[in-house]
Amino acid sequence: MKNLSYKKRKRCFMREWIKTFIFTNLLLLSFSQAQGKIRSYQELRFSDINKQSAEFTCGVAVLATLWTYYYGIKRFYGSFTHF
Repeated sequence: MKNLSYKKRKRCFMREWIKTFIFTNLLLLSFSQAQGKIRSYQELRFSDINKQSAEFTCGVAVLATLWTYYYGIKRFYGSFTHF
């Protein structure tokens, strides 16, 4: 770069600056379009499972999960407790 004229050095600098500016904006734009909140591994692992609310209701939670995901019949935890 020592042998380049002032105009050529300025043009080269501007090209590099524009490339960096465009890359940075594209990177920020891609991060800003991420949908939803960040979820932990435990939230992702147990998101499809009906959790029990008390110690003695584990059977109800299992039935609701089995009916929903194994048999394809949508049942929720509360629907089994109101018999």
